[in-house]
Amino acid sequence: MESFEQFVALAMEEEGLVVSGALKFPVRRLTRKQGYEEWQTHGYEVDLVGANSERLVLATVKSFFGSRGVVSDHVMGEKGYTSWYALLNQPDIRDGVVRGACERFGYAVEQIEMRLYVGKFAGGTHETRIR
Repeated sequence: MESFEQFVALAMEEEGLVVSGALKFPVRRLTRKQGYEEWQTHGYEVDLVGANSERLVLATVKSFFGSRGVVSDHVMGEKGYTSWYALLNQPDIRDGVVRGACERFGYAVEQIEMRLYVGKFAGGTHETRIR
């Protein structure tokens, strides 16, 4: 776990959550094959998982301290950037991860929260657009 993730984990613990490190959830997706139907399974990783009796939090953590920062077009899945934060902006992947978490941990869909923790946003309006 990197240092920014440790700070996020501490903040989540302050909310009364028990926090664990990264977990992968397998998601089955239909490929773009034209001639026949083909499915592939890929694992999508959640950086931190927090849980208590009422909810399960699946957190994606991006520090980006040594770079430009998190760019809103990438997070929001603007055209050309849909794969950068697939877990957040591609509904079939997000829904597959949530379903997998429900099955693995026994929570209802309504009890699952997906969060993005950002250490550094790119300049300008990027933070405002993401929030």
